[in-house]
Amino acid sequence: ITTIKSRHRDINSIQNMLRAVGSMNPAPMLSIDALLFLAKNYNCWHEVRRMLETQLKELKKVPSLIPNKYFDKLESAIRRCYLELGESDVWMSMKSGVCEHPDVKWATSLDMYGKVNKAMHAYSLLVEKMEAAFVKHQNGASIVEPAPSESEISFVEDRWIALHKEMGQWAVLEDFADDTECSKLSMECAWKMRDWE
Repeated sequence: ITTIKSRHRDINSIQNMLRAVGSMNPAPMLSIDALLFLAKNYNCWHEVRRMLETQLKELKKVPSLIPNKYFDKLESAIRRCYLELGESDVWMSMKSGVCEHPDVKWATSLDMYGKVNKAMHAYSLLVEKMEAAFVKHQNGASIVEPAPSESEISFVEDRWIALHKEMGQWAVLEDFADDTECSKLSMECAWKMRDWE
């Protein structure tokens, strides 16, 4: 006698609800923050990404009615979905599309095409330029070159850290963590370098 075992399968009701809502025509416009909350807490990144992309597609048909800030937030949410899904290439490609500063675009393109050493050098130069500009600004000097936006600065810093991690340059990261008082990075460096003092 053969017994058939039924497999236990977890049912994610939030995923099913989002699939149902996402298949509606016309698609309802849901809050970006609410969708990201559901994606994070109920592992619905695929469903939320699809809904956000549909929302973006529909809103691009009537751009004059929607403020640019909302488009930026929507595109940022879509990029986050790709990043959480492990699609770092798509995320990087989308992020490079919104970068406006030429040096950030250059460093990002090197990073996208796997030129790790050159990208790290370009990001390092950018970090040095931004630090020098900040010091000049603090001293009251005028800055001639346009500065990257805050989101670009944050992106550059994140990629600089990621590339140093990839290259195993934990001593450099430890110095950076100490300078910026980033305890999480400091702990990670201590763990990687086995330095617990």
